[in-house]
Amino acid sequence: MALHPVFLAGVAIFFASGLLFMGLVFAKGGANRSKQLGVMLALVRGEHGPLNRQLAIGSFAGIILGALCCFAGVAAQDVAREKRCQAKCVEVGHLRGKIGPSSQQSMTRRGRAAFVACVCSGGAGPPIELQADSL
Repeated sequence: MALHPVFLAGVAIFFASGLLFMGLVFAKGGANRSKQLGVMLALVRGEHGPLNRQLAIGSFAGIILGALCCFAGVAAQDVAREKRCQAKCVEVGHLRGKIGPSSQQSMTRRGRAAFVACVCSGGAGPPIELQADSL
């Protein structure tokens, strides 16, 4: 399964912004853990200059934006998997396809489903479960 471009962009924005923010904090004396919060506050207040303030606020906003893009990308991947499930179920003669836990229990994790299933139902035959990750 290919990763959604929004997810990949989110990962890139998140890590680039995080590295920039960490670089700013460490460059301004935040290598010592007990001083990191003070350095972050000084950056946001502008005590290390207006450019560093803008970079700190922008990188923090980039971390938030990157995380939101990651979540949006995962949601888009889930929607695509749901559509593939529905199409596969119709192809094999059922009316509905739904993503859910399999009815089989995991051998290694007690009380958990063995896999994420594409459950096909509403056809002439009995409901079937397909492995959703292989669609």
